[in-house]
Amino acid sequence: MNVLFDSRAGILELFARLHKLVTDNNTPINPYTVVHTGDDYLRAQRIGIEPIGTINNYLRDNWNNFDISRQNIARIEETYLKKPFNYITTIDYVLHCAKDEEIKKKYFVGYFNFYNTIFSETTFNIFISEVIVGLWNYIPYLLCKHYNIRYMGFTNIRLADRFSFINDEFNTIPQLKDKCFSSTNSVPNGDVIRIINKITIQKKQPTYT
Repeated sequence: MNVLFDSRAGILELFARLHKLVTDNNTPINPYTVVHTGDDYLRAQRIGIEPIGTINNYLRDNWNNFDISRQNIARIEETYLKKPFNYITTIDYVLHCAKDEEIKKKYFVGYFNFYNTIFSETTFNIFISEVIVGLWNYIPYLLCKHYNIRYMGFTNIRLADRFSFINDEFNTIPQLKDKCFSSTNSVPNGDVIRIINKITIQKKQPTYT
């Protein structure tokens, strides 16, 4: 089983240590790691990981060579991502607010080229990143669908020392409610419904509060 960790700065140490853990214990998992900056690359190396790619370095080195023609963007939309450019770029708040359409297209094509090259060179079973927060992990999420790779978005939850993985682009767990209704545990079904209803009518809050 091949697993790719997408290790951004804030979560790099955790993912790098998971990478090293499965390597050192002779598990059937073959871990790979990509990082975002040169500093991230050095941090991973200090932990004992050799990343297979550095996103920001790739963007910098190839920035002037990205094909941002309408024809190429249409090819990417139709063949791989199955969603339009304008929809995909709205996921990234910073890019969405940018006035320069060329910059949006450069990042769009750059992220696509980076991840598509990696996914086409190695057959991955699982891609572990964060919940979708920007173009940098929404594009690989869509590519995972194209290549039939399981996407796992890591996130902390409001319980100490607990976390979860989400594989939905809207960062929800739609199957949770059905599981509660079909639960065979000792909680009375009426109580389960009451708890769910109480949660669903609560005012939405950002997850970082």
